[in-house]
Order: sequence, then C-alpha cells, then structure tokens
Amino acid sequence: MRGTVRAAAQRATFGESTRPRYNKLMARWLANNVGLMGLAVLLAFAVWLVSTWQDNPIEEGVIMAPVEVIGLNLRSDTILKNTVPTTVTTVVRAPRSVLQALARGGVRVNVDIRQFREGDHIVELIPRIGILPATLLSSSPVTTVISLERLAQVDLPVNMQVRGEPALGYQLLSPAIDPDHVVITAPRQIISQVSSKDLLKARDAWLKNLLDRQLTEKLGWKPADKQYGGWGYCRLIPKKPEPNAVAPPLVESNLSATVFALEALKAAGVKHVQVYREAEIFIRRCQNDDGGFYFIYDDPVRNKAGMEGGRFHSYGSTTADGLRALRFCQDEEGRGEEAAKRWLDKNFRADTHPGKYIEAHERNREAVYYYYAASVSKALRAAKVTVAGGTPWAEALTAELVKRQRPDGSWANPVDLV
Repeated sequence: MRGTVRAAAQRATFGESTRPRYNKLMARWLANNVGLMGLAVLLAFAVWLVSTWQDNPIEEGVIMAPVEVIGLNLRSDTILKNTVPTTVTTVVRAPRSVLQALARGGVRVNVDIRQFREGDHIVELIPRIGILPATLLSSSPVTTVISLERLAQVDLPVNMQVRGEPALGYQLLSPAIDPDHVVITAPRQIISQVSSKDLLKARDAWLKNLLDRQLTEKLGWKPADKQYGGWGYCRLIPKKPEPNAVAPPLVESNLSATVFALEALKAAGVKHVQVYREAEIFIRRCQNDDGGFYFIYDDPVRNKAGMEGGRFHSYGSTTADGLRALRFCQDEEGRGEEAAKRWLDKNFRADTHPGKYIEAHERNREAVYYYYAASVSKALRAAKVTVAGGTPWAEALTAELVKRQRPDGSWANPVDLV
C-alpha cells in the first residue's frame, strides 16, 4: 500500500514538472507553423468557394422591372395626360439563384406622384432590387415625364336633328329628348374649347364624310353593281371608274367596312331609311344559302375561309358582321337575320374561329380570332341569344379570352396575316 502511494506521488511530481516544458514546445510549434495553418484555412475556403460557384455561379441577366405609378388612383380630379413606360429594362449581376428569383418580380420601379401638382414633371426611374446579393449594372429608360392636368366638367344640351321623311303611311310626331342635357368630364384644356355648337359641327362633318362614301347613285354606282350600297377602304371618294379606266385601290365595298359605317350612323342617330335600304342590298349579296356570310365578292384571297365549288365559304367573323349589319338596317322580313342566327347557333365556337376553311386557307382561321370574338359577342347580345353552339356563349367566350391573355396583360392573334 505504501508502495502504491509513493508511485502515484512520483507520477504527480513528474507531471507537474514536465507541463511547463510541454506548453513551451506546443507554443513554439504553433509559432513555427502559423503560416501552414493559415494556408490550410485559405485552401478550405477556396474549396468551399469553388464548390459554391459551380452550383450557383455569378451571372448577368436582363430583367424587365414593372413601373407602378403610386397615387394616381387617389386623385379623382387629375388625369395623367401622357403615357408612362410600363417597364424598365435592367441588367443585373447576381448568383444564378438570385437572378431567377429577381426575374419573378424582385425588381420594381415606383413613381410616387402624390405630391405632384398640375404640369410636367421629369422623374427618375430607379429600379429597386428586393433580393440580395445583386448589383444593378444598367437600366433604361432612366427618366420619364409625368404630365398631370386637372379635370373639369361642362353641362351641354342634347340637340336632335331629324333627317329625311317618314315612310309612306307614317307620321312624325313631336320628338322628345331624354336626357336633354349631358355632363362631360375632360381635361380643362379640352373643356375650355368645347361647346355644344362645336360638337354638333364636328358630328355633322363626320356624318357627311361617311354618307359621301357610300357606293350609290350619287357616285355613279347602280343597284346591279356588286359594289352597290356598301362601304370600302378607299381613301378617296369611291366614284365608279369610267370604262377601261384604272380604279383607285380598295374602291370596292366589303362587309367589315359596311358594318362599321352602319354602326356609326346608328350611334349618331341617322334615321334616313334610304341609306339603310341601299346598304341592305350589298349585305344580302354577301350571304350564302346556309345563312352565313363572306367578306367580299370576287376575292378568293381576302375571304379568309376560301372558295370551293364557285362559292365562298361562310365563317364566324363575317357571319357575325352580317347579322349585326342586317339588324342595323332593320331587316323587316327577318329572313336573312334568322338564317344568320341559325348559322351562329350551329357553328359557334369559343376556342377557335369557326367556319369551313379550305386546306390552303386553314392558317387564316386564327388570324382574326379576336375580331371574331368582338363581333360575335356584339351580334349575339344584340339578338338576345344566350345559348349558341349548345353552350352559354358569353361564359365560354370569357373563359377562353382569360386563358389566352398573355403574362403582360395583352392579347395577340397567334397568326399575323392581316
């Protein structure tokens, strides 16, 4: 027992006597190898950096930053007169993962106009980066102009002008106008230039121009002429050319121009029966036996569905135009109108432009889809049709238009042929 205690005491004495020496040796080793230790740390960091860079390298990317005008909806008495850029093109350097996140709305440009007064203001378009690390290298445009103008109102009387005479057997009673006044809201500069006399003068000038361009006897056209009664795209007054003379471009009537002309005349309150009767002659010439319509006579190119067996095929946009045009003309017999409604009911499609297209014209089907959507919705609504093609057409067309909307909010025909 006594030997065991002595051995333990010796080990303790040895440990206490050698510890300072050990510490000195360790300190000396550390001092002599501090460079190697630092190099090891640097190498470890470099390995980590290379590994990270390979998985998530630094890249440059172009990001379209949306521009938001703040405060415009809070100013009911002010209007923005000019067009402000909807996006700013930015070039950003950042790790790949950050760039991908920034492309999903991480870069924005805010233009705060809450303190702006009426007039022109030059403002900077400063992109704000919402995710870091990232560096903005450039942006364009860098400035824009904000033009604000106060709104004003003017109360104007509604005046009626009656043109032509009632049909045989009818008597014109005293006209009544309701409402007899309208309130117009517009920028102050425009309001200061407007009077009821000016509005009537401008309207009458446009109506005269429109009526002067209808292809009728006053321009040398006869009811036997295929062009008679309609309107076309000619920029000159479409007088009938002399025999063997060269006609100006686009002098002929077409169904699209005709329905737009009739819509304008109806909106202006033109009640001249003869104008509509003459137009109806041209419209009926564009209707097929199946009740549908085509665009123009003698033109296999501009009739989108093409020609087969000596007849132009009916298709959706023209049949909708034809139905609307007949209604504007107050088709008293109703036969052409009912036949057009039956064609639309049978062939209506929300997902495509309906009609029987020849193979060479099949690519035309989608070229005027949105024209078709606009015209068929007006035609069916005016005819009080709620179901077409076996489906509630308004809901089906709405769903298709929502599906076709682009990420930037716009719509565009998938085929550009018109």
